[in-house]
Amino acid sequence: MIEQNLLLILVTLPFLGALVAASLPVNAHNAAAAVSGLVLAGALAILAALHPAIAEGQVLRASLDWVPSLGLGLDIRLDGFAWMFVTLVAAIGGLVVIYARYYLSKSDPVPRFYSFLMAFTGAMMGMLLSGNILPARGLLGADLDPVLPSWSATGTRRPQRATGRGRRSS
Repeated sequence: MIEQNLLLILVTLPFLGALVAASLPVNAHNAAAAVSGLVLAGALAILAALHPAIAEGQVLRASLDWVPSLGLGLDIRLDGFAWMFVTLVAAIGGLVVIYARYYLSKSDPVPRFYSFLMAFTGAMMGMLLSGNILPARGLLGADLDPVLPSWSATGTRRPQRATGRGRRSS
């Protein structure tokens, strides 16, 4: 029972961190980094707590009724392979948080970046822990959705290409 609750917390924790980071003011650089770092440290702590059961070869499962009228449920499973990849996602996400904390400028919308990072991390974890294909497909699309708008919303313009048309020769 405790393992099931930890699995559910592990899946929802990055999304909660994304909501908290998104609600921070634009100039809250340290707070956004701290929230994101604590979320990923919490995820790594949960994974460390689940490691003894995984090392024994157990497959941990949790299930929630998603759309009961259609018989659809949200199944979460964690085996050794998924544990390794979810640990990699959380650890690499933590390294990105540390790097971005010192790399991003004061004029950048840092809380928005960390919000997208946490949403991406949550989508990756959810996809890796999904026990059936329908939520995994939804999360596979969700892992790119927060990233793509951020590239176009940076306030920079693309240089215009020279087409060769309309050139005047003197």
